[in-house]
Amino acid sequence: MVIFKNRESWVERIARGGYWAKAVEAERRGRLDEAIKFYLLDAAENSGKGRYLYSALSYLSAAKLAKESKKSKGLYKLAGDHYLKYARKVVNTSPASAIWGLRAAAKCYIRAGLMEEAEKCLKKVSALAERLGLEEVEGEPAVSPFRPYKGKGSEG
Repeated sequence: MVIFKNRESWVERIARGGYWAKAVEAERRGRLDEAIKFYLLDAAENSGKGRYLYSALSYLSAAKLAKESKKSKGLYKLAGDHYLKYARKVVNTSPASAIWGLRAAAKCYIRAGLMEEAEKCLKKVSALAERLGLEEVEGEPAVSPFRPYKGKGSEG
């Protein structure tokens, strides 16, 4: 029985050769400019569909390939912007994932040389963790970003 008749699984999407798969293949073959182009196409496609985590990962991958070029700082900023969008999107359903997204955004902003933006993200992390009763251990959240949220006093 097929429940989602028109929806592709991630395996089917990769198998048909989307932009991400093309980027990975170009990177594997050492064609870095081509890989960057495909990562950017993948980022744009995912961003347009509201898949900010995927678009952030694609921008981050492109930035890492661009290395020290002037383009890399702009790409790190775009990655940070999309991790921030992701955090805003999931904050009500998965606060720990939002914290993870804010931390990822801060790291990207640091690489882009945007210290003020990074500080804003880290302040949001502290405020959110405090408000939710999440304890931090050595600067990292005490809960996994991909586990269901259980605040202080929760059973289970």
